[in-house]
Amino acid sequence: KGDSRAAARDDNRGRVTTINGLNNIAMVGSTADILDKNGNKITVNPDPYGVAVAPDWAGNGLKKGDLLVTNLGNDKKGMTIVKYANQKGPGVVFNNPNTDGTLGPTMLNFDQDGKLWVANSTGNDLLVFNSRGAVVNTVKSALFNGPWGVTINDRNSVFVSNKLDAKILRIDFMGHNQGANQFKVTQIAQFDKMPDATKIALIWQPSLKVGNRTLRDVLLALDPTNNRIAALPNSSKLHMMNGNQNMNGTQNTTSDQN
Repeated sequence: KGDSRAAARDDNRGRVTTINGLNNIAMVGSTADILDKNGNKITVNPDPYGVAVAPDWAGNGLKKGDLLVTNLGNDKKGMTIVKYANQKGPGVVFNNPNTDGTLGPTMLNFDQDGKLWVANSTGNDLLVFNSRGAVVNTVKSALFNGPWGVTINDRNSVFVSNKLDAKILRIDFMGHNQGANQFKVTQIAQFDKMPDATKIALIWQPSLKVGNRTLRDVLLALDPTNNRIAALPNSSKLHMMNGNQNMNGTQNTTSDQN
């Protein structure tokens, strides 16, 4: 009992020393009791899920190293994204939860222009925030079915995974039309569907060495619940092969697609 109490006291101080040999892991804070933009304490629907670290090109309102965390919500209806500045202090609401349409946010990632893309799973769209937490684009598509994972390559192509049908999508910027940004959404792959929701994480890599081969422009799709990983080379140009690029296990797809 003495040891467990000591461990609990240590944990309450925000330090864990027994995770796979790691030490000095600091607790950043809680996403339940935070501050609003006026500095007032508020309590929100928590369940932190996605994490992104602000790059040095994020722009005014964010500094390099600031931490952004989504509150998915205990009922998948969280409405907040929390910012932890790269300094001591409590979390502060980053977005405008009562007006910007955030609902069940999951994974998030910064693009090359410093915009923050958030998979809005319950809202069934993608929200694009500027560095001050204002929505500058809401991307909708008939192909979205519970957007969950999101990652972005060095060409600003955005990749999204759906939790309800296990599809992998790519979003490409197509220019402006009457001052509005235009995007094209393309399905590039799909895991075999499972009875339950498939929560697929996405990671983009410029290259990946597999055995004696080096793959380029690789999108990694990870489905940890169902023990599946897929590597999709040439992901910036990839389209569905004959409309049916299903992935039922660990594999890589190497066909060049234009």
